[in-house]
Amino acid sequence: MKYLALVTILFFATACYASTIGKAAKYEPEQLDNVSLFAASRGYVLTYRTLLESLYFSPGVKLIHKADNTYIEVVRCRIDQECVVDFKSTYADDGSYKVRIDSGAPKDNFHLGMPTLPY
Repeated sequence: MKYLALVTILFFATACYASTIGKAAKYEPEQLDNVSLFAASRGYVLTYRTLLESLYFSPGVKLIHKADNTYIEVVRCRIDQECVVDFKSTYADDGSYKVRIDSGAPKDNFHLGMPTLPY
């Protein structure tokens, strides 16, 4: 009986871990600091800082287009994985990330994170 319980626990632990492999998480807007979006020669430049973490980093951002708005999701990725992004970031010595976003959309159409839905 103990053996069956041990095998069941190991199975579910492995399944839970495997289900997160390759899936990019995102930083919530509250987890970001010093966020700025400013116009550049072609598009915009987004700068931000993330929480100080040893096992995760931000490889860039994903853009989600809904109606007339563009939502920016800052991707959170494990250091031992590759995560898919729309625009890659560069990391600066001061701990900030910089992302060049090629877009002709007006600046007012960009929003950080997805809107929360009322329940």
